[in-house]
Amino acid sequence: MKLLFAFISLFFVSVTWSQKADELGKISLSVVTPENSEYLNSKQLSKLRNKVLKIASANGMSSSGFNSNFVMYPIFEIYGEDLVEGMQNIFILEVEVTLVIKQVENNMIFSTFTAEIEGNGNTKSEAVVNSISQIPTRSADVKNFVKEGKQKIVDYYEAQCQSIANQAETASKKGDFEEAFAIIMAVPSEVSCSQDLSDLSIRIYKEYQNKVCKENMLEAKSRVSAGNYDDALDVLSDIDPSSVCYNDAKSTIAKIESKVSAEKKKEWDFMLQRHSDAVSLQKERINAVKDIAVAYYKGKRRTYNYTVIVR
Repeated sequence: MKLLFAFISLFFVSVTWSQKADELGKISLSVVTPENSEYLNSKQLSKLRNKVLKIASANGMSSSGFNSNFVMYPIFEIYGEDLVEGMQNIFILEVEVTLVIKQVENNMIFSTFTAEIEGNGNTKSEAVVNSISQIPTRSADVKNFVKEGKQKIVDYYEAQCQSIANQAETASKKGDFEEAFAIIMAVPSEVSCSQDLSDLSIRIYKEYQNKVCKENMLEAKSRVSAGNYDDALDVLSDIDPSSVCYNDAKSTIAKIESKVSAEKKKEWDFMLQRHSDAVSLQKERINAVKDIAVAYYKGKRRTYNYTVIVR
C-alpha cells in the first residue's frame, strides 16, 4: 500500500527557528516538517526533522530561518511493505524520501534530492525509524542538492540587491529600524552587495541610535535617581558615540563613576578604549545590528501549512 503523508490532509507544520547572531550572513532557510501525521508518530516526525536539520547544518546552511522565503522540507513515502515471519517478525519497508529546497514567495523549487531506502525492524514503527536513520547526510548527491539550492538562493539575492537596499531605506524612513536591519541581515555574505548593505546598516544604525538614545538617557537618569548606579551605567553603555546623546551620557557617567562598582568601572573604561578604535567600534555596531535583527525575526515567527508548501 502506498502511503504519502505529505498530501494526505491539511495540518500545520513545525518551522525550526534557532536564531543566533553568528548565523547571520550564512545562507538561511527554514526547515519545515509536519507537526503531526496520520502515518508517522511524533517520535518518527521528530527524527525526520532532526535528520533534515543535520543535512542543512552539515552542508553549510543555517536552518534558523532568518528569511522564511526559503524552506527545506521532506516528503516521506512508503510504497511497499513486507512482513517476514519467524521467531522474530521482521517488517521490511520500501521508502522513498525526497528533500526539497523551495522559494515560497514565487512557489519555485530550487533543488531536489531523492533517495530510495529499505528500512527494517521487529515492528513497523522500528522499520520507519530505521529508514529515516538511513537518509544520507553528507553523500555526494546530498552535497550537490544543497550546493544547487545555495547557488540559486545567492542568485536570487544578487538580482534583488538594489530592491533590498530600497526596502531597508524605506523601512528606516518610516521609523521601522528593526525591520530595516532584518531585511539587510538576511542577505548572505556570498552575495556581492553584502558589504554595501552592511555599510547601509551602519548608517541606519546611527539614525536608530538618535531615536533610542533619548529614551536610554531617561532610563539611565531614572536608575541614577534610584541609586542603581551599576544598572545606569549598563544603560549608558548602550549609547553609541555617534548619537546626539553621547556627550550627555559621558557627563552622567562622570557624575556617578565614583559610585559604581570597580567591576563596572573597568567595563566602562574598556568600552571607551573600543570606542576610540574605529575597527572595534564598527564591529560593535555590526553586532548590535545583528542582535536587533535576531530579535525582530524571533517576534515574526511564521507558521506554514505543509500542504500549501508542497502543493
